[in-house]
Amino acid sequence: MRKIKITARLLFLFSAIYLGLQAFPGIHVGDSPELVAAANILGNAHPPGYPLYLITTKLFMAVARFFSGVFGVGSSPAFYVNLLQSLYAAFTLVVIYYIVVSFFEKEFFEKGGGKTVNSIPPAGVFSALLILSVAVFINEAAVAEVFMLNLLFVALLFLGAGYGRSSFTGFIFGLGLGNQHTIIVALPAVLFLLFFKSKDNKKRAVSFIAWAIAGFSVYIYPLIRARAVPPINWGDPSNLKNFFKVITRADYGTFGLHGSSSGLTLPKAGGIIKYFFKRMVQLMTIPGVLVSAVGSYMWVKKNFKFAVALLILALFSGPLFFLTANMNIDSAGKSILERFFLIPFMAAGILAAGIFYFKSRGKYIVFLIPLYLMAANFTPTAQKYSVLDKYIRDIAAETDGVEELYITRGGVGDDIVFGLAYLKYGEGKLPGLKIYSEYGSIFPVPETVRGKAVFATFSPERLNEVNISGKLYQSALLFKNYPGDVIFPEGIERKRWNILKYRQRNIAVNYPYFRARKYFTIGMPEEGLKELQKAAKLGREIPWLLNNIGNLYSALGMTEKARGYYLKAVGLNDGLGEGYNNLGNISFTSQNWEEAIKFYKKAIEVNADAVRYYNLGLAYMKTGNNSKAVGVFNKSLKENPGYNKVYNDLGLAYYRLREYDKALNSYKKGLQANPDDPNLLFNLANCYEVRSMEGSAKRYWKLYLDNSDPQDPDRKKALWYLKN
Repeated sequence: MRKIKITARLLFLFSAIYLGLQAFPGIHVGDSPELVAAANILGNAHPPGYPLYLITTKLFMAVARFFSGVFGVGSSPAFYVNLLQSLYAAFTLVVIYYIVVSFFEKEFFEKGGGKTVNSIPPAGVFSALLILSVAVFINEAAVAEVFMLNLLFVALLFLGAGYGRSSFTGFIFGLGLGNQHTIIVALPAVLFLLFFKSKDNKKRAVSFIAWAIAGFSVYIYPLIRARAVPPINWGDPSNLKNFFKVITRADYGTFGLHGSSSGLTLPKAGGIIKYFFKRMVQLMTIPGVLVSAVGSYMWVKKNFKFAVALLILALFSGPLFFLTANMNIDSAGKSILERFFLIPFMAAGILAAGIFYFKSRGKYIVFLIPLYLMAANFTPTAQKYSVLDKYIRDIAAETDGVEELYITRGGVGDDIVFGLAYLKYGEGKLPGLKIYSEYGSIFPVPETVRGKAVFATFSPERLNEVNISGKLYQSALLFKNYPGDVIFPEGIERKRWNILKYRQRNIAVNYPYFRARKYFTIGMPEEGLKELQKAAKLGREIPWLLNNIGNLYSALGMTEKARGYYLKAVGLNDGLGEGYNNLGNISFTSQNWEEAIKFYKKAIEVNADAVRYYNLGLAYMKTGNNSKAVGVFNKSLKENPGYNKVYNDLGLAYYRLREYDKALNSYKKGLQANPDDPNLLFNLANCYEVRSMEGSAKRYWKLYLDNSDPQDPDRKKALWYLKN
């Protein structure tokens, strides 16, 4: 036993140092900055709230700050929390080590979890090192996220279930739910270990449930903290209705992993399963997979109950979970799914230890697999750099003297909001800056502020137009010190960033992209095109970027170039409605009306809105199908009754169908919003003329002449009618 304990301590020390050297120095993409900020102020993070994670993180930050003060060293709150994940990971590996050592003999079950017989530390060490060496484990141990603590709880569940400790296992399960809900994928395997061919199952079940409820009581935290109204207070769980919405993730669809998920079809299911197994092989390498397969066979022969439990864990946390998550297997989907390989890897790593049932000394050669992967995947802090940390600080530097900042929805998503929340509530910076966000989760926008704040739009999939003092700006970092100008931080240093990750590149591309926009704005198109090429190369898998690059090429009159980027964008993300709408616009400009109709329909299928229905109506009118045009124009107005530009074309469609009363009514509605619109005035006068209502016709001919361009050729028609 002494040898086992010494080995466990050495394993913890080695793992903590190996992983600690790779901890990120600052905030990382994803939920990391929000979790650190919420923990620092004891707020409520995004659903389901993660109360246990916030409480333990706050305690660790307090301890870290105390010792930093004692020893005269300091670092950012983000680094402290990133380092905590390395400690969680090291503890997890020690628990996995004990699982393997304890379960390695049949006598473990025969003696009811009593004294371990003939334990073999090398098997446990190999299993732990194999899991440690995998890139996804290293990455998740380097950033502030909930997944490493979740894996620790899964490992503890397995250890407790193996010993038949129903009360301990129940408490760990309930407590683990207070950290991350995906711990539930371990429940079938854990229940199998606890109850399969065991005595006193009724008593065990009551004990498990009672202690699970006790552990789950950690969710009292959001109810209490919400009443203090902290700045980060998702869903305001201060009452039972909101509380249940938060803990059930109602806003995310409860069982949905991400809002971008779409319907599960048989081909998509096949693609998900294929991706899962392909990625497992990539990360473990073929030798690692083979050792795990052989080890599984040996476990089945030597310790059937344990082997079945591990295979159940692998099934539920692997293929079944990935199918339930139903993510699109594109770059964005893969970046989200990556951390969910942790539990399947744990199962595979423990199964691999079965290789040590062989008596041959040659089995120790398998240690070369984790040693090779550890060397290949080692990335010390000096070589790792979070682009989000730099980007957020660059944005903050540009807000000097700015009182209010408004953030619109965009392609970079909530990384910007979370990053600013970290600076404000994690590090206590930007104290005088009022921040508002369309996302509304952390910086809600009161109605009295709308239209008055400084606006910033970060690389949106849709080029949002926001009104600032009567002027329209699109898709830029805009601050009132630089009206109309596109501001971006200078100096992209690609070698310092881990740009191979999709979400890192999703932010890094903003530098050349916004630089390109600025060059176009100040009349330097050649420099702008160079920066655009850099952005396209760096963001070759980022749909919103390719779509926006297409918009820039389209504005430059480079239609075919624009079409190519739009096609790449929708090829990567079939749900990018704006890309299809833009392809429809290109086809419309090229007078390919049927193709335009096809693309507009696809855009509406993805996400119907007033603009897309309007565009489809215009295309139908070009083909002479005015009745269909009327139908979609009315759908456009149903989507947005205030979209007044529709009324003129709807009136024209009615006019061509000889439904003159409806045409007149449509033109009049348009004039209510735009009383000086020359097109509406001309068409209304013309319609009155056809109806032989000469008095009304002359009135609107005069109004048209008063408001139209003197060079407008239609003025001749108006003058002729007035004379005759």
